[in-house]
Amino acid sequence: MLDLSHIPNSQQDIKIFYTNQGNFGYQTWQKPRKCNFIYIMYIDGGGGGSSGVSTNLDTSTANYSGGASGGIGRTLINSNLVPDTLYIKVGKGGLGGASRSGGGSTSNGGAAGEASGVFISSQLNSQGNLAETFSFTGGAASNNGGGAGAAPGIPGSSLPNNFLIGLTNFVSLAGIDSAEMNIVTQPANISPLTSQIVMAGGAGAPYNGTTTAFNGASIIATSISPLIPGGIGGTTLGQNGGDGYTSFQPFFSTGGAGGGNATTAGGVAGNGGNGGIGSGGGAGGNANAGTSGKGGDGGDGLVIIITF
Repeated sequence: MLDLSHIPNSQQDIKIFYTNQGNFGYQTWQKPRKCNFIYIMYIDGGGGGSSGVSTNLDTSTANYSGGASGGIGRTLINSNLVPDTLYIKVGKGGLGGASRSGGGSTSNGGAAGEASGVFISSQLNSQGNLAETFSFTGGAASNNGGGAGAAPGIPGSSLPNNFLIGLTNFVSLAGIDSAEMNIVTQPANISPLTSQIVMAGGAGAPYNGTTTAFNGASIIATSISPLIPGGIGGTTLGQNGGDGYTSFQPFFSTGGAGGGNATTAGGVAGNGGNGGIGSGGGAGGNANAGTSGKGGDGGDGLVIIITF
């Protein structure tokens, strides 16, 4: 790129990329003039939370988990090593598991979140994702959703064909799985921002064969993060868990909270809340031979490119 006759620009240039509506879409980024360094952060889509179950007196599997959070990658590189055009794929969050009814102790697990990545080619593979061999950063396996202990995603550094990674200051973190499963009483609330800027969704409330109403797991408030309340359990109707929160200054997000249970036969349990950007959806609550709560959807991913 020649900069003759152009006025130097020393200001930061910040571009934020969100998900496209189409399944096969990618977006383009053009390197601005007079930049010296390029910083990229990508966040994979979060996993969808598991549904609750319609009836569940098997106390070994009394409740189900929220979705896993997305993996995160950060890259800082000299701009002269980067092509003038990059291609952006922002992963979508996984859908939450559909509610259950009619009895039975089977849950619908949440769907996987899609991977995000930044690429030097616009080639697509048969799944609609950009081919790994053209990956500049990211493009890792996507996260699994909530359910039977599904593992979170693999960070982008695991790909063998990432171009230029050896020339960058590259850090990647795998997503965080939800650990709250098989709880027969009140599931534990979750403290956000303990290790990452995105988080898993909260667990749903169990039904354990008694008239005890249990709430879904809440996301606890901090000095910069609000309370995301879990759904309150009830007799015939459980409440929905709160949706996750996303902040851009400073940047972080929380998962969705879990849904409350319903203890009376034929009741309707609460749904799990949807996750914030890159965070997992909450799990639905369990019902006593009624309609369980659906899992919350995982939050879509994000790509941020800053030049300076």
